[in-house]
Amino acid sequence: MRAACNPVTSAVSPYQPGCEVVFSDWLPGALVTYTISYADGTSSTFTGTADANGHLQHAFAVAYQPPAGATHGRPETRVWISVVATSADGAQVKSACLRFAILPRT
Repeated sequence: MRAACNPVTSAVSPYQPGCEVVFSDWLPGALVTYTISYADGTSSTFTGTADANGHLQHAFAVAYQPPAGATHGRPETRVWISVVATSADGAQVKSACLRFAILPRT
């Protein structure tokens, strides 16, 4: 079983292997949902509440292994990270970014 990702260890170099830390700074007190979606159709989601400064971070344990022989930049190595923040008045802000997730096979 994989050890839990530590947000502090995973956010500074050297990074904790197998972890991805996602940060957001916006909408103080907002409900924030992070979703990491992998090329194989699986995903992982976390929901939390931003602090009074709008800050929230979460460390995801990234278990995804691209297919053998996959090279950096190929579609099967891509991971989408989407963030949706909903403020107390119901306003939503959405963002998405693309990460490459080639992990060493062990």
